[in-house]
Amino acid sequence: MEIQTQEHVQFKATITHYQNQLKADPGNLEIYRQLARTYILSGAFQDAVSTVQTAINLRPNFASIYLTVGNSFQETEEIDLAIWAYTQALEIRPDFAEAHANLGSMFYQKDRWKDAISSYKAALKIQPQKAEIHWMLGNTLMQLDRMDEAGFCYQTAVQLQPQTVKFHLKSGQNLLKRGRIEEALTCYQTVLTLDPQNQIVLEILPQLGIIPSSLSGNPLMQLSFISEASERFEEGGIDFSGQLDRPSSEGYDTDGKSFIVEAPIEAPVEAPENLVTDPLINSEVFAEIQAYQHQIETCFKQKNFQQVIQLCSQILKLQPDEFLAYVNLGNAYTAQGKVDAAIQAYQTAITCQAHLPEVHTNLGTLYTKKGQIQSAISAYQTAIQLQPDLAPAYWNLGKVYQQLKQEDEAINYWQKALELQPDLVEPQFNFEFGNALARRGKWQAAIESYQRVIMLQPKWAEAHANMGCVRSQQGNYLEAISDFQNAIEIKPDRPEFYLHYGVALVKLKRYPEAIAQYQNLIKLKPDSSDTYHNIANIYSTLGQVEKAIRSFEYALEFRPDWPEVHCRLAHIQKQDQPQAAVIHLEKAVKLKPDYIEAHQQLCDLLSHSTRLGKAREATDQYCKTCGHLAPVLSRIAYVFAYTQSGACEAALKKLLELEEICFTRLNTLSLTEINILYEILLFTLSHLRDDRARNAQFYQLMAEAYYQKRQTKALEIQANWKAQIQTRLLRIGFISKHFRRHSVGWCSQALIRELTRLTPHVHLYVTGRLASDELTQSFEQTVSQFYWPKAYPNGFASAEEITQQIIQDHLDVLVDLDSITVPVNAQILHYSPAPICATWLGFDAPYLSDQHYFLCDQYTHPATMDEFYLEQLIRLPQTLLPLMGFPGPRWSAIVFANSLALIGIRWFICALLPVAKPTKPW
Repeated sequence: MEIQTQEHVQFKATITHYQNQLKADPGNLEIYRQLARTYILSGAFQDAVSTVQTAINLRPNFASIYLTVGNSFQETEEIDLAIWAYTQALEIRPDFAEAHANLGSMFYQKDRWKDAISSYKAALKIQPQKAEIHWMLGNTLMQLDRMDEAGFCYQTAVQLQPQTVKFHLKSGQNLLKRGRIEEALTCYQTVLTLDPQNQIVLEILPQLGIIPSSLSGNPLMQLSFISEASERFEEGGIDFSGQLDRPSSEGYDTDGKSFIVEAPIEAPVEAPENLVTDPLINSEVFAEIQAYQHQIETCFKQKNFQQVIQLCSQILKLQPDEFLAYVNLGNAYTAQGKVDAAIQAYQTAITCQAHLPEVHTNLGTLYTKKGQIQSAISAYQTAIQLQPDLAPAYWNLGKVYQQLKQEDEAINYWQKALELQPDLVEPQFNFEFGNALARRGKWQAAIESYQRVIMLQPKWAEAHANMGCVRSQQGNYLEAISDFQNAIEIKPDRPEFYLHYGVALVKLKRYPEAIAQYQNLIKLKPDSSDTYHNIANIYSTLGQVEKAIRSFEYALEFRPDWPEVHCRLAHIQKQDQPQAAVIHLEKAVKLKPDYIEAHQQLCDLLSHSTRLGKAREATDQYCKTCGHLAPVLSRIAYVFAYTQSGACEAALKKLLELEEICFTRLNTLSLTEINILYEILLFTLSHLRDDRARNAQFYQLMAEAYYQKRQTKALEIQANWKAQIQTRLLRIGFISKHFRRHSVGWCSQALIRELTRLTPHVHLYVTGRLASDELTQSFEQTVSQFYWPKAYPNGFASAEEITQQIIQDHLDVLVDLDSITVPVNAQILHYSPAPICATWLGFDAPYLSDQHYFLCDQYTHPATMDEFYLEQLIRLPQTLLPLMGFPGPRWSAIVFANSLALIGIRWFICALLPVAKPTKPW
């Protein structure tokens, strides 16, 4: 008969207990772990291996059971079997830091120093914050007399865990061996501060001739997790701030099922030099602990967190390293908002069982709450290393990267979370994820995320609104409008919704509806300067200048320091109120000294006035302040201002610089730069340089670039007009913004009157803001149609509107009187809205088409000039230009001509710069 020892009976009872547990719960991996451990401690190695294999079949990635088995073999001094177990763990999980560390400890025991070093370094590569492993690596290096390297390891361990006595002790021993006595004494003093009765130090110090001071009291205290922290903890540390606003939250989920783990399965222990293993739990203690666990579960459901804390304390008295008790402590403290106490509990749980990915996730959340961002990142990354399929860890890590403004990283982690757990569909998650995707321009993915929000919570107004914003970015304005309407129906008191609704309506050119939505916004927020600005832009687009001005002024009442609005207001004022426009532009420049558009407009406006000294000052300031930002535009302003002032030498120097830029890097110029070069600079060119060939080359270059870049609206032109010319009286049209007391008006009036005697179909089209005077009235009374633009978008006539009217009038001949001095005229001619298009009188040809004509004579344009023009030159023979209507004394024209030594009656008009002909002072 076999005589069994008391220990053998205890093992048998424990094994029977675990086997019964498995019958009731055959999938409980933790019981397999404890059973395998008990088999090893009882010497039943084959049974242990069989148990491990069964667990692995249930969960192939259950690497931590091999860690437990390895630790158990080490306890029984079966070092080779322990090495086998740790190696098996690493085959399943090569990034298993604890297995690397424990394997290193086994190599250490077998004096395989290099293998031990290699294993410890592999562990540290995965978990560089593990102070214990740095300490173990230092111990191994000491065996090889690699003292400096060992010293560095000990210093690292001390920095990571400054309260651990053995780290200071080893560091002191290392320093002592290296002859650094004073530093060693500092380490020993720290040891005595932490442990006044430390026998090792008390024995070393007398050998160094030092008698340690008598220290009273014991600084070591019982571990306590009581915290007076009153701060409130929010689940997962997540702040769901939206693109428009933060949605209402529903409070903290104290069950913690999403991000607070209650009972993790896997929990491998960490690996100090001499492995600390779980003490064997007898069946009675195990049963008592299980009873406490059931009570804890009930208390969590009842939200009786203080009772949970007391029950955990009872478990720890029975089993001081019971990791699950520390996990539950952390959960309870978290629910109470005691962040520091929760962190301490979780950290202790990890020292008992290192493989607790959910606990690392919780630590990351708590570190985030405390603002310890790098610690949070490290905790989440550790959780992911331990369990790569832990979706909440990816989500929380993404949230941290979002706080760091690293949205690409955040999105990557959030997408991984959704891949791992498609049912992770809390509305807050998808709302925030949608916002992040939208900020990165991933429109469709953002819409899908918002749709998941709405599917779960249909009344989330911000989700509807944000989806509308994203659809607007895609150009799907009709769908966006529907989203904004839904948002407003849910929350009609949100001004932002009306703002975005109005923007979408503007994109669809539904201007009255947009204004109505903006007015709804103003009812909610009467001081909304942005809204008045938007309304002003609509009125400006519609050409309702007075209403636009009034709305811009309202915007400035509420925000007088808004430089962009001062500039916009000046832009539409400058036609009729140039003095007011100058004041606003000067304010804009003062508020924003590097505001290029304001400088440009101010210089242009002053250069068109009699205040040319002021124009030069403004231009000089523009070049000084913004010359490096806008080298082309500032030079254009300089050339124009100095040319108008008659300072041609300085202007020509800048012109040559501009010309060099245009010819060498035209493709780098912006649309704005090309527009202003064509519309403003070319006007001054012939006044500065008497070089027809070079000027023509520059004209043609800029005209071609201008019309290549300009976006034009497609208009239908009738194809058979030329055939109709033979069958009816000519229909002739003139375009100009100068049908008034202006040189163009005076020089064209008599000619146009004479044409009405040849055909009744003479049409005049006003191409800009025109202040009517007596000459204007004379034009209106002379012709069959005098067309005024219906609107002035942004203060200017619309080339498309006038062109469309010309097409409807079926003109045979269209004569442009202003050329590029009025950009609208050149834009109209570019459409070729009549069979015959010609430029005359106001300026040189606009260089638009070889199918167009330029009316000139043999004196201004001799035969050698044709090669310099794109248009066909039509030289009018023996041209007379009749002028009439000027008050003055009567005299004989012949006598007057003879007095000027003129042969016959041949008159000419000469314009010299600088000469100003203001019709009225301003």
